[in-house]
Amino acid sequence: SDHANKSYDKRSGIDDPEEYYSTEISLSWNIFNGFIKKYNKDSAKTGKKRSRFQKEEVKRMLISSIASMYFSAQLANENVEIAKADRKYSLNLLKEAETRRQAGVGSLTDVISFELRVNTAKSSLLAAENNYKSSIIALLSLLGRENLDPTTIKLMKLQIKDYNKNNPDNEKLYSDA
Repeated sequence: SDHANKSYDKRSGIDDPEEYYSTEISLSWNIFNGFIKKYNKDSAKTGKKRSRFQKEEVKRMLISSIASMYFSAQLANENVEIAKADRKYSLNLLKEAETRRQAGVGSLTDVISFELRVNTAKSSLLAAENNYKSSIIALLSLLGRENLDPTTIKLMKLQIKDYNKNNPDNEKLYSDA
């Protein structure tokens, strides 16, 4: 009757292998791991500190880049003002040269020379304006404001303070320097 309960393949005369079972248990115990756990813990702490310092360094570099680009834009803006003044001055010299030539005391060479100077001043003005626009675009990019129109951005004029040695407020600045 025991034999009747087991599966039996009548063709081969072998017991069915799906009826075989096996159980195995394995146990291991690590007595010494060479301080790997301690080193992994210390490495994780160091990695966390390094990550924090790297984040602070990225912030510092971004702020430095923004400040540098702001001052570049200020310089470009001042160069535009200088180029405008140069163009105005050159136009005045050209008018004077034309007036002198019409009066008979100036030469055509002087007029042509001042016309060349006016054109050079116009070219310098265009280059300065393009440099200013490029600086503003780069500044907006660093600030994450690429969607703003750079032609609508106006920088504040630089405030130049008088740091003479006789000013009592500046004594500490000079002593620190």
